[in-house]
Amino acid sequence: MKVKTMNTPNESLMPTEYRYFVVEYYAKPKNPNKTHIKDYMNDEENKSYDEIVSFAKRIKPAIMTKASLILDLHECKVVKCRAIYEADSFPKLLKFYIENHPEEFAHYAPHLIPRQLEKVASV
Repeated sequence: MKVKTMNTPNESLMPTEYRYFVVEYYAKPKNPNKTHIKDYMNDEENKSYDEIVSFAKRIKPAIMTKASLILDLHECKVVKCRAIYEADSFPKLLKFYIENHPEEFAHYAPHLIPRQLEKVASV
């Protein structure tokens, strides 16, 4: 799985301004030469996924439409959750993404890491 970060560092914004953590997943064919075969992309074995993580100050309609997961980092709740996640497991989700994307959290939400890790430590 490829992982990309959409946000680029912007020195004019303070990291504390980012409230939402956004994750987008895009399916793509493992073998693009076979996509002409009927129902090729309906088989999970023929897909690979790209993950794009970003932070946002507010949720725009385009983000709400495209995102697979949106976490409100200030209110500690799940804003949007597609079926691949457990909708009520904010601490588990946050812990997973902090562990797998430490550099993004360190840059965009450094103030959240100590506070949130205390909450998710028991998960």
